Amino acid sequence: MQPVKRRILCVDDNADICQMLTRLLAREGYETAPASTVEEAVRLAGTERFDLFVLDKITPHFDLCRELRRAHPDNPIIIYSADAFDRHHREASEAGATAYVDKPGVEPLVSAVRKLLA
Repeated sequence: MQPVKRRILCVDDNADICQMLTRLLAREGYETAPASTVEEAVRLAGTERFDLFVLDKITPHFDLCRELRRAHPDNPIIIYSADAFDRHHREASEAGATAYVDKPGVEPLVSAVRKLLA
């Protein structure tokens, strides 16, 4: 019997980054789904099973992160954003993010995913 692949929802309003994330994580052995809008992310998260969420900070004040945390309290959430100031890290944590990885750090992102899904 094949082991079930861990599923990750990648949300970024930049289509190129979203595609890069899904390909990168797929190469690491994860099943990925992209979403480029908050609405699409909410719909997918409500209708499909995911083990982890990777989000860009695409909504003010981390609204999507809060919504996903309420709906999926046990799922890790990684914020992957170019907003690298301490206050952004603090706001993400307050919104329910499990980890914050500064763009464009690809290796730290993959490391965080591996750690959280281990």
